[in-house]
Amino acid sequence: MQLHPSPCENWTEPHVWIHYPYRKENPMLRVPASQFVVVETLATTHRYWNLEGAHISAVMYPAYPTAMPAGQREINTKTCDGDTTGYIELHANSVRIFKYVRGSDHFLRLTLEEKLNARVVARYPKDENFVEGEELPNGQLTGALAEMASGQAQLGLNLRFVRPLPTPEILYLQPVCSFARVGIAVARAPLAPLHVAIMRSFDLKVWFSVAAFYILSAMIWSLLTSSINYKSVLQEIQKFLLIGCGSFAQSPSQKFFASACAIFSLIIVTIFQEKEKERKGEEEIRKELGKTNGSLVNVLTTPVYDRDINTANELLQSGLPIATNRTSLIHMFQLAAEGSPVMTELCKHMKPTDKHNLTELLFDRKQALIIADAGLAQLKNHHPSQEKMLHMIKDTFIVLQRAYAARTDCPVKEQVEKIIWCLTEAGIPRYWNTQASRSEFSNCPLPEDTPKPFSLKQFKIAFYTLCIGLLFSSFVFLLEIISYKRCQKHILK
Repeated sequence: MQLHPSPCENWTEPHVWIHYPYRKENPMLRVPASQFVVVETLATTHRYWNLEGAHISAVMYPAYPTAMPAGQREINTKTCDGDTTGYIELHANSVRIFKYVRGSDHFLRLTLEEKLNARVVARYPKDENFVEGEELPNGQLTGALAEMASGQAQLGLNLRFVRPLPTPEILYLQPVCSFARVGIAVARAPLAPLHVAIMRSFDLKVWFSVAAFYILSAMIWSLLTSSINYKSVLQEIQKFLLIGCGSFAQSPSQKFFASACAIFSLIIVTIFQEKEKERKGEEEIRKELGKTNGSLVNVLTTPVYDRDINTANELLQSGLPIATNRTSLIHMFQLAAEGSPVMTELCKHMKPTDKHNLTELLFDRKQALIIADAGLAQLKNHHPSQEKMLHMIKDTFIVLQRAYAARTDCPVKEQVEKIIWCLTEAGIPRYWNTQASRSEFSNCPLPEDTPKPFSLKQFKIAFYTLCIGLLFSSFVFLLEIISYKRCQKHILK
């Protein structure tokens, strides 16, 4: 707004011409000098709420789920130009303007353009490695912080964690729009081998029962196939116990029958376990044994995993490095770890890592990852086949505030804050983010060759059928042996 005093002989009192540079029609307004103070205030307010197409420079980068770009997932290689609808290749020195379609940040930009009657030009930060903005050890700023500190952008249209800013030229806008839970994520333990699962699931009582039934099978075999003799019984038991040893090599038929007796003893013990489970209840059995599984059937039909990392102490004992691509999160964890010796030691294992090397080592259980709830949800959506392999360690969460940032000399700072207050009190940004999350999940279909998780519980009926068949065949086999021995004795007589 420019003032031009112009006294005239025909006017009874001096007047002032006010020039509005943003008006396309009748940019000059003549007002009496006595009313200039009131008109100036109204004109300034009218100008700030009606910029009439003026450009407001801002910086904005894709973030889940607040700022979702159109079409492309790999935002590092392609983008959408602001004037066209096609996708173009990125160049190092090109002006990059993403076309956003979902999220609270995107709709806030549209609301600002509508309420202020302006054009908010949100550009992508030049620094691709630190788009959010960090303070390097030498004091240099990167990403969006560098854009705002240098004056290239007046607004930061991305929600960021509230923390002490490294420069007084940038401030946070009120109100605090949301809260984020940030914690440490690790991959779940892989499937345990079958022999490890069996050894872990059964206590000594079960193993003594299996051994007892195995020896009992050997004794019954010796009693049915020979005359009752103490020495012969001991010899048969010795053969069964030392089967497979080189010095006690047996015939193939005897080895086969010894294996059948071992399987038969396991089946008998399993039947007794199932009956005991029906009598006492599965929960009481687990409390008594202190084990994950209570029977052989559960071991063979339920996947058993190695021990997961569920607490901060277990994470510290594992010695896994904790990676993040934001050094500011490490400082926040260090501030929150005061008074906790475990978290203080974990902060020593935290290290900044390149963003391209985060997920691969995470799924390989070679490192942990500092991540927010929304980031973990996005990671699971992008890796549906490994969704159940990730979990957050509960006692490592910290709650951080999130707000928008702007330069201290931004001319529309107060107007932007008023708009944010209205939207936040109405709960509209939360609705926008929910819709963006649902849309992101619906636009991420599972590939056809994605392995579906399954359990051996689907083969439980087949397992019981095989057990019954084995019992019946063992009984028939014993009858055939008895019949064969009796016929052989009659022939010898």
